[in-house]
Amino acid sequence: IDILRDAIPGMYNLILMDLRMPVMDGLEATKIIKNELKLNIPVVALTGDAGLETKRKCEEIGFDGFCTKPLKFQELNSIISKHM
Repeated sequence: IDILRDAIPGMYNLILMDLRMPVMDGLEATKIIKNELKLNIPVVALTGDAGLETKRKCEEIGFDGFCTKPLKFQELNSIISKHM
């Protein structure tokens, strides 16, 4: 989050957000990106949990995409192409 606060506008075009991180989870980080920082950068959830509840939470928060690990090269390429 601190890196995004200090970034030059346009420096980042896409965020692949892991939902499970040690200090702040990806759900909370994305809430900050979308609601407090008001950045117009696509955020795609990256998780090992393919459950409907997790996907629903991501949609509510405003993630721009959802994919599960392990992420295959073609899926990553598709995500990048879609959002850039």
